Parts: sequence; C-alpha cells; structure tokens
Amino acid sequence: MINPRELRMGNWLYFKTAPKGIFEFHQVVSTEPAVVRINNLPFESSERQQNFPGYVEYNHIDPIPLTSVILEALGFKVNGVSFNYSQSSDHQHTIITYSKGWFMLVYYSSGEFSFMGWQKFRYVHNLQNLYYELTGEELEIKQAIQ
Repeated sequence: MINPRELRMGNWLYFKTAPKGIFEFHQVVSTEPAVVRINNLPFESSERQQNFPGYVEYNHIDPIPLTSVILEALGFKVNGVSFNYSQSSDHQHTIITYSKGWFMLVYYSSGEFSFMGWQKFRYVHNLQNLYYELTGEELEIKQAIQ
C-alpha cells in the first residue's frame, strides 16, 4: 500500500484490476483522504475497461518498484553498473544517476543550480515526485514496459 501523502496527480501506480486479477499501471488523477482517483486508460492500452471504478481505496493500489526495466522505460540509459538520465533544453539541464538503489540528481536552469546528493528511492512515484519538485515537469514513461 502507498502512503497517501506521497501521491500527487501524475504519479504512476499499480492497480489490481477486477475481474482480471492482474496488476496494471494507472496514473493518479486526484487524491482524497480515503480514496485515489485513477485514469481509466492503463499504460499501453487504448481500451477503456468495463465497470472501471475510477475511485479506489488505497489498499487496492501498490507502488511500482524501480527496476532496470522500469528505469529504461523512464528514459535511463545503462552505463556499466549504473543508469544515467539526461534531459536538456536551451536553458535547463537535468542529469540523474542511479547506482545500487541510490539516486543523484543535478538540475541547472537559467543560472540556478540544484544538487540533490545521493537519495535512496524504491518506487517510481518517489522518483517522479523529486524530479517534479526540482524541475516543475513530469518524469514520464517513455517506452513500452516488457
């Protein structure tokens, strides 16, 4: 189960679908004290589910663990024993390095420099939240997850 205080709109999570009984990725639309509203389009699907609840209790959702497959889907590139993520535009640059469960994030924008020393994260939503806090942008899933 996810701590409701860790979630915000845009986070990805697992929802155990019924009657299929499988876990699918869904994106948070909004949070309330007792329930979370998730979208009706699981990742990699354009088909809406029949009888989709929309609002689900927190005990029916789980965080998505950070794995090498997930990191690659987020846009990280394998570099020996670590994974690196880099995003650049005219006035900003973001670099994230992941190694053995630890993340380091460097962010530069219009003369402002932010450095988050090594942080330990286990789940996608934790990394999404840090990235959003520093850049004001979403860290999106960029490719299919096999």
